Amino acid sequence: HARRVLESAEAQATTPSTEEVQVALMNLGMVQNLSDDYVGAEATYLRVIGLIQSSGRPLNDRLARAYAGLASAYHDGKRHDLAVKSFDQAIALKRRHEGLLTARQVPLIEKYIDSLTELGRYQDALQAQKYVLRIATREHGADSPKLAPTLEDIGRWYASIGAYDQSRRTLKQAIAIVEAA
Repeated sequence: HARRVLESAEAQATTPSTEEVQVALMNLGMVQNLSDDYVGAEATYLRVIGLIQSSGRPLNDRLARAYAGLASAYHDGKRHDLAVKSFDQAIALKRRHEGLLTARQVPLIEKYIDSLTELGRYQDALQAQKYVLRIATREHGADSPKLAPTLEDIGRWYASIGAYDQSRRTLKQAIAIVEAA
C-alpha cells in the first residue's frame, strides 16, 4: 500500500521533491523498517533526505525525522556504526528545531545509547544517559518519584556494561527518591 501511495504522489507531483512525495517516502521507509527490510528502508530514507535537502527549503523537522528513520533502520539492522552517525544528525536537528531539553528526543536518544553501547563507546553512551536524566529532571523535578524510572534505566545500563558499583549507586538513588516521596 505504501508503494502505491508513493506512486500516486509521484504521478501527481509538480516537482520530484514536492512535500507529498517526501511524506509518502517517509511512510514507505517506516513500513520497510517495520517489515525488517532494512536495506530498502535505508535506500528510501537516503532518497527522502536527498529530496528534502535539494528542495530549496529543507524543513528541519522533516529532515530530523528522515535521519531518525535512517538511524532506526541502521540500528534495527545491527549496523550501529552507521546508526550513530545518523542519530548524531537527527538529534542535532531535533535540538535545533524543538529546543535542547525536550522529552520528545528521549526515544531517539535511547536507541542512540543502545548503538553506542553496542560499539563499546561507553563514555559517549554515559553522556547520552546523563542528558536523558537532565531532561527527566527538568520535566519532573529532582525529587520527583517520576524520576525513578529514568534512574532505574541508567542503573540497568550500568549493570549491562559491568559497572556494578555505579549501578548500585544509581538504583539506590532511585529507591531513595521513591521512599522520600
